[in-house]
Amino acid sequence: SGDDAIFRLTAGGSGSGTDDVTLVAGSNITLTPSGDNITIASTASGGASALGDLSDATTPATSNVGIGTDALSSLTSGGNYNTAVGVDAGKSLTTGDYNCFFGFQAGELKTGQGNIGIGYKTFEGGSASGNYNTAIGYSAMQSATGTRNVALGASAGDGLSSGGYNIMIGDNSDGLNTGSYQIAIGATVATTQASSLILGRSGQILLHGDFATAGETKLGINLGNTWTAPTASLHVKGQ
Repeated sequence: SGDDAIFRLTAGGSGSGTDDVTLVAGSNITLTPSGDNITIASTASGGASALGDLSDATTPATSNVGIGTDALSSLTSGGNYNTAVGVDAGKSLTTGDYNCFFGFQAGELKTGQGNIGIGYKTFEGGSASGNYNTAIGYSAMQSATGTRNVALGASAGDGLSSGGYNIMIGDNSDGLNTGSYQIAIGATVATTQASSLILGRSGQILLHGDFATAGETKLGINLGNTWTAPTASLHVKGQ
């Protein structure tokens, strides 16, 4: 009766007797008898029809995609074409376009555009801003507010603030916080002036470079265990 359907099963062969089986419609199931037939159908919606329908995904403003709890949660109408994947990824971002953040709490920039942050707490400052920076690694480029910096490695470039066009490669590689055009390659190495180069590892530096003055590029070898400005086009210190 109603939405229920009753079937009578009769034993065949040498058996005897009958049993009734009752099918009961549920909240998302309908039963429609018709003669000797019955149609069983689902009335459920079949899940989310769009990414924004998921409880842990968001698509705010124009063409933004946030996947993960609180991803891009501060972004309402002030930014477009941003992508954040991970719990709290891009959570602090309020304005800015074309940013990509991947990882738990990745991309803690508040404003900026064209930035890429891959890894836990990249751009960790939270109130920081910057444009066209790339940070890859645990806590890389924590407080950068400059432009077009590259940091690759755990905590790489974490001392940079307003400098631009810097390249930091290696765990804890760093430079002068306000300097620009610095190149630091190696674990725990750091330059101490703008337009400079350091290559090696902590306590053992192979190359020291200084190109702060146009036309006076200088390269030093074996000048010490920390960055030291060479005094000639090729400055080699003996043993």
